[in-house]
Amino acid sequence: MEKCKDLVKQYDEQLHDYKKLSALLQRQAQLYQSIATQERFFCEYFRVGYYGKGFPVTLQNKQFIYRGDELERISAFCERIQDKHPKADLLKTNAPPGDDILNSNGQYIQVVKVDPEPASNHPKLLPSLPEYIRKYYESNDVNRFSFSRPYKKQKTGNEFMDLWTQKTLLVTENRIPGLMRRNEVIETSMVELAPIENAIVSMSNKNRELVSFENKYTANRSLNSNPFTMALNGVVDAPVNGGTPFFYFIFYFFGYSVHCN
Repeated sequence: MEKCKDLVKQYDEQLHDYKKLSALLQRQAQLYQSIATQERFFCEYFRVGYYGKGFPVTLQNKQFIYRGDELERISAFCERIQDKHPKADLLKTNAPPGDDILNSNGQYIQVVKVDPEPASNHPKLLPSLPEYIRKYYESNDVNRFSFSRPYKKQKTGNEFMDLWTQKTLLVTENRIPGLMRRNEVIETSMVELAPIENAIVSMSNKNRELVSFENKYTANRSLNSNPFTMALNGVVDAPVNGGTPFFYFIFYFFGYSVHCN
């Protein structure tokens, strides 16, 4: 789109080629229409750790963020990485590898799906902007990523109240996407999320999903609304994990007040 804008300026102010300008403006209008109406699928990101002294120095005990191919899932991505390193063993856990793996003479690969973490002050991520704009900038031009893994920190006898999450934050050298298909991780940090924080994150994500569905079907009522009704039913009448009443119990247990409109 930026190239189109540059060409518009060239055709209008310098070349005065209004025939090409007209065709370009029509093409630009089609692009804007597609952005606003067509559903878009964004590539997923994966963190790959290369552990063990069997790898070259350029890879040894380093982590990289890869941008997957279009609609590529983690299983297909793992196969693609293993094809490049057939002698490497794929680690089955997301936990940080121990010294026995880091200092071994073998090759170990750890693949984890990561989520982009765009800057909160990004000008294109304001709540007032359309969802299709925010979703694009949440998945593009980013250099911060994260993944989470559950672990048991304390035991109360309740599996949900015992569920703590360790969130790992990763910062890459350059923004993605770019010229390189992968970017090295230059900074890593970890934070702990308590059970109540996990519940808040889950509810916030579900609220956002429902709002996105509402905006989508309000803009185009001819779309199949089954995904929307299924998501809504899963929230209002969820039999799994105790459903909505359980979340009220969690909030009450931790001293939070919940108000419904």
